[in-house]
Amino acid sequence: MSIQQRKQILQILYEMRAQEPQTLDRDVLIQRMAVCWDEIRHEVAYLEEHGYVEVKKRQIGIRIFERLRITAKGVDLIEDPITIPNAPVLLVTATEVEALAVLNLLQKEPDYKFERRFIEDKTYYNLGIIGEVRIFMVQSEMGAGGPGGSLLTVQAGIQALTPTAVVMVGTAFGIDPRKQHIGDILVSRQILNYELQRIGTDSDGKLIILPRGARPEAPARLLDRFRGGLLDWQGPKVQFGLILSGEKLIDNPDFRDQLRKLEPEAIGGEMEGAGLYAAAHRNKIDWILVKAICDWADGRKHQNKNSRQQKAAQNAARFTLHVIRQGGFIEDKANFGDPTLLERRPLINSRNNAVELLQFSQLKNMEDPPHRPVQDETKEASSAKLQIGLPPSETTPYSVNEHSHISSKSSLKTRLAVYISYAPEDEPLRVELEKQLGILQQQGFIDVWHNRQISAGLEWRREIEMHLNTARIILLLVSPDFIASENCFGVEMKLAMERQKYGEAYVIPILLRPTAGWRHTPFGELQALPRNRIPVTSWASHDQAFAEVAEGIQEVVESISLSHRWLTGHS
Repeated sequence: MSIQQRKQILQILYEMRAQEPQTLDRDVLIQRMAVCWDEIRHEVAYLEEHGYVEVKKRQIGIRIFERLRITAKGVDLIEDPITIPNAPVLLVTATEVEALAVLNLLQKEPDYKFERRFIEDKTYYNLGIIGEVRIFMVQSEMGAGGPGGSLLTVQAGIQALTPTAVVMVGTAFGIDPRKQHIGDILVSRQILNYELQRIGTDSDGKLIILPRGARPEAPARLLDRFRGGLLDWQGPKVQFGLILSGEKLIDNPDFRDQLRKLEPEAIGGEMEGAGLYAAAHRNKIDWILVKAICDWADGRKHQNKNSRQQKAAQNAARFTLHVIRQGGFIEDKANFGDPTLLERRPLINSRNNAVELLQFSQLKNMEDPPHRPVQDETKEASSAKLQIGLPPSETTPYSVNEHSHISSKSSLKTRLAVYISYAPEDEPLRVELEKQLGILQQQGFIDVWHNRQISAGLEWRREIEMHLNTARIILLLVSPDFIASENCFGVEMKLAMERQKYGEAYVIPILLRPTAGWRHTPFGELQALPRNRIPVTSWASHDQAFAEVAEGIQEVVESISLSHRWLTGHS
């Protein structure tokens, strides 16, 4: 989880407000952010749950397509960055004693109440705002493995809450009773999973055990916060170092000493830390282990067990809450919470994932336009011309003058993506059409894409879906082979018509060759090109037919340009 990723998602969708359509396909979003879907799906779910993003899902065949749009609440969030929501901190305990230690400390405060939240199969305790961040607590079973162990518990907590940090709070065994005391607090600078070992023999044939687990360091941010908390801490001793973690409940001095030989620098051991690290590291969440000594794993764990565990759990909880109260758990507060930073920096470049700088004055042009009657823009337009790409019975607010032409003065802010769907048998006709569209491409008004442009090594279907989902104009090159093609007619045409239905794209049938029954297809009610509905191959001159087709496409481009200028308030 990353608040930075939430900001990136909102900024990208905010940028889409100045374009048509104002929604963005999921695949395009992950391409622009240069991530995979699993890395941001929890962030999208969080933004949707809190009303900042709207997600529309449509199923075509067995495929489900998702498009995202920023809501008015999301726009307010971007334009008033000081209100950006803060992710919580998740506390994880493994026993009832540890959980009660946290709750009992908080319940000493006047009028304190916690709230239970039930998400799937786990109970989360909303402990309220402490310092500057909301705190949740969840309890796992002892150990890292198993259905209720720390690994799956932390993983579920990250999915449910998308926290900014996960802190494991509880009890541990100490290593050296000569230098340590019951109740001393251990903080993980590193963790070693001692279960990962190599068992072999040395040159003398004796048993030799070598640790094979990594020694991951806790994130620097949390180490800094907890070290900083020592300055005004008035409580038991706090020790930072390497903590052993494994599945065994150790109460044997020989086994404990064997672990000490494996890692002489260890300051203590416990059972849940390895699971904490594995889940947090996989999800790129900051983590740290804070546990206090309740025994020495020396075969006398049962002596004064209850009082020792309560004392240790209380000390670990006290220090953890003390540190959280100091602040510093909100990510990027200085960079995104400062209202003087009005340049809206986190805008993602789709090619290199670099952060582009977009000046505030530019963003002002993307705000909601003043109310302006559409008929003022179009009162000179010809009423006789059909709207290309729409059923003849429908009209749009943006009519086009019969003699209008695109000029540099009415240019779009960005090129319009044009997708050509055609059967391989019609490749020569597709080439002739694209030649007629050359002027629009050379002047920078459109970018034409078709499946012959897929580079070697790329996933064919994914590339097609991505371009089809982002095209503003979709050309269906109609022929008997197009109708017979499972991909063209069964997949691409259906998705194109869905996008046209929701106002996300203009779908224009281009009649290439005589095709029986095309008027009874889903696109049969759309205004096709050529306008006289005579297929291109039936014309005396292909050049003349495709020239008329290109003029019709040009009118659609001009129509979109006009609507774009109205939306952004440009004359």
